[in-house]
Amino acid sequence: MPLHNSFKQEKPQQQQQGTRLAAVPTTEDLSYALAQASKSKRRPIVLSWKNPKNVTIFWLSVTTNGTVDEAEWLLQKGEEGEQPTDVWLHSSTDTTLIQSLIELEADHAQKTGTRIPVLPSLEEATNTAGPQALPGQLPVPGSAVPPAPNPIPPPAGYTPPPIDFTKSAQGLPLAAQASAPPGTLPTPRVIHPTLQGMPAAQAVSPQHAPAQPEIQQPATLQPPMPALGQPRQLPAPVELDRVAVDAVFKSLSNPETGLLNHSSFLFFLVREFSRFQLSAQPFSLIIADFCVLFPGQTGQPIYRPLPPRAVRQAAQRIFGLTRQLDLVAHYEESEYAILLPNTTLAQAQEFGGLLINALTSQPLLPDMEPNSVAVYLGLSGFPSDTTHPGILLSAARQAKNAARHFGTPMMLFSQT
Repeated sequence: MPLHNSFKQEKPQQQQQGTRLAAVPTTEDLSYALAQASKSKRRPIVLSWKNPKNVTIFWLSVTTNGTVDEAEWLLQKGEEGEQPTDVWLHSSTDTTLIQSLIELEADHAQKTGTRIPVLPSLEEATNTAGPQALPGQLPVPGSAVPPAPNPIPPPAGYTPPPIDFTKSAQGLPLAAQASAPPGTLPTPRVIHPTLQGMPAAQAVSPQHAPAQPEIQQPATLQPPMPALGQPRQLPAPVELDRVAVDAVFKSLSNPETGLLNHSSFLFFLVREFSRFQLSAQPFSLIIADFCVLFPGQTGQPIYRPLPPRAVRQAAQRIFGLTRQLDLVAHYEESEYAILLPNTTLAQAQEFGGLLINALTSQPLLPDMEPNSVAVYLGLSGFPSDTTHPGILLSAARQAKNAARHFGTPMMLFSQT
């Protein structure tokens, strides 16, 4: 499912101008365009490129409010000389996420290009001999190709006998053939006009047609089948280098907390979106705030981010609830994200209840006061809430902010 099927908003059509690129823009191109847009005072900076597999042209414009803190990206596509159509509109300063969304849409356009298939005509489909006619071939109805001449013409002066088209005349030969056993049909006696008046040749008794020799097919080599009841012999397994696998995962994680970093999390989110396009398996997202509460002078509590030691302890408790496929990551500043593949929104809500209990039932550290940790979760589901990964992030964050505003530990995006 391409992104333009899931997210459309009314925007003024973008002018087909700007910098023409030779390929899909890289993160460096997007960062440069973002920097230029921050200097242009809300004037859009436009990048364009052409799909090498078809005639589709993409236009990407970025507009900022004069700084790089907030940016709005609009992707459009169309053909040369035509009015472009909106594909998606996304607000983010993360060029890695924007580049991933562009790659997904460009890959979809390349696989589903606008080339029209060429179907053969009825004459080409039925004429297996090609455009060249066989000797004596009947013409195809509607064809302008004349039939080829008969390679064995009759002798000069030969007049074919008249044909009786009556039903009785046509049924007699059929009845005679049907009553005669196979192989013993009488040979019809036809006298050629040039041989009339000559003595008749001696009748020859009918002979059975010689049987065709049996053609023996060469035997094909088949692998030996194991005997019934015996287990199949499997090859020895390849030794997996677990140290190398763990090293790759550590390179994607924060060494202080063991959680995935922000950019690694976005990579796996886009991969999960690609998996949904193939298998239609749902997945859910949780954006969370883990805070320490301090009493304020006005009676209102003061929220402070968890210290690194408490974050490590919280991560260990979360890992005790997650599966091997689930991913826990840092999200931007002091927020956290949990990606739950193959999980419905109802299942994610049940997981959120277990998570809140695991982090608040006992202090994370011995020197922390009981009930001093506040947990706020925002949940969004794919595709129950949206079919756009960028909107999924915004929806989960909006639900988390609403939970913190109303003082409830967990809220769904559908409840906001």
